[in-house]
Amino acid sequence: MERRETGDLIRAGALSPSVRAAFFGALLIGLVSQGMGMFNKFSWHDDIFSLFMTGDTITSGRWMLFVLAKAEILIFGDGHFSLPLLNGLFSLLCIGASAGLIADLLKIRSRALSALLGGTMAAFPVITSLFSFMFTAPYYMLSLLLMALSGWLILGDHSWKARAFGVLLGGCSVGIYQAFLPLVLSLTLLYDLKSLTDGAESPAAFFRHQLLQALCLAGIMAVYLAGSRIFLAAYGLELSPYMGISQSDSLPLETYLARAGSAWLEFFRPTRYVQWDMYPQHVHYLYLLMLVLDGVMADRKSTRLNSSHQI
Repeated sequence: MERRETGDLIRAGALSPSVRAAFFGALLIGLVSQGMGMFNKFSWHDDIFSLFMTGDTITSGRWMLFVLAKAEILIFGDGHFSLPLLNGLFSLLCIGASAGLIADLLKIRSRALSALLGGTMAAFPVITSLFSFMFTAPYYMLSLLLMALSGWLILGDHSWKARAFGVLLGGCSVGIYQAFLPLVLSLTLLYDLKSLTDGAESPAAFFRHQLLQALCLAGIMAVYLAGSRIFLAAYGLELSPYMGISQSDSLPLETYLARAGSAWLEFFRPTRYVQWDMYPQHVHYLYLLMLVLDGVMADRKSTRLNSSHQI
């Protein structure tokens, strides 16, 4: 099977300039944008009564979070603390490392764009919200890093052993926090779109890689579900019904297909004025403008590639 090129994570014995730019961009912009949450103590909702604990673990399907909590006690000799500065710095380091991996995977050569990638990830509003739940922030950002590393190993130019390890890391990431599964799906989509526009692969090789990716992504879910079942059985517990967690592995296929259709519809025509409005106020129009500009830029790049091939 043909191998797909990735960036140069390590160049001449050191991290490549774009990777360093992504890392330090996340760190510096993160300190500026999230400093209020790191140098003060804001407790919201669960953080108020979870200052010295990790929250629900196995019963919420977060079996790897349980493992990390136990490892923390084993290594440091005590339980978990909701420390804003320490937890916040660790979170930013995880975000920076994740940005570096993504920049390398997508072959972003520009240091400015790489720094912007890292800074955007660190300044994203969800991080501001997360820093009000500082008891769980470092775990969740570790989950982000594991999933970014999983995508880097699965999609990049690596051996089958490295890809298998990536599948394992992805399953562990979901076992910490299920919300980061879409990260590896999004990275897969972006990586494949870039491969198509670059014209670096033959159609046969491209579809072979599609099959390999599907197997790896299915493997991530297999690792996660197997881990969940093992820990539930070992401790005699059941999944919580909260937010439908207990039904996550028993819903019919039709439900997931309907959700996939809703997700695509939401992408191209986002719903407004609902409880979980992702595009409040004028951000809605900015999002639509970005979609149009992305389409125009992709069309221009495709036209240039076709012209160069004809020449």
